[in-house]
Amino acid sequence: MAETVLQPCVTIEDNTLAHMAANPAFVAAFPFLGQLRQQPAPRGRGCCGGRASPARSLAFNQARAALANLDADGQRRLKELLRTARVRVRFLEGSQRREKVF
Repeated sequence: MAETVLQPCVTIEDNTLAHMAANPAFVAAFPFLGQLRQQPAPRGRGCCGGRASPARSLAFNQARAALANLDADGQRRLKELLRTARVRVRFLEGSQRREKVF
């Protein structure tokens, strides 16, 4: 059988979270991702387009914080689903920007 090739590191960003929320396997493993499907996409096109609504930014930041604070079993499951050796999550905690790599 062919072996699964792991990516060295995956950084969790808004687009990554949106794709994870659209995938039933991720939502089954991490139910809090289901709320992200209800958030409207930012209006505009490309880098010059509109900004995301404050509610969307808050929801995505809360999801990133929840992923960063997973227990060891949750971290292992996330790595398996993403097919990666390491995960990097950046999120805001109050006014401080935090980064966690596991």
